[in-house]
Amino acid sequence: MMVDQETREELNRLYWESDESVSDIADRMDISRRALYDSIEPRPAGVPCPECGAPLGFRNRMAL
Repeated sequence: MMVDQETREELNRLYWESDESVSDIADRMDISRRALYDSIEPRPAGVPCPECGAPLGFRNRMAL
């Protein structure tokens, strides 16, 4: 399921800025957990990759 940009932004806000579970966010937004994970954008880590210099990012909350 593809989500629109407004929904994607709300999913990212809820995912990164709350302690709400993935299941609860998905239920609230009436999407599958898979669609939620597909919509999450990495959060910048604020440091470059030591090997290539590209910006590093956290792909999920567990990595924070």
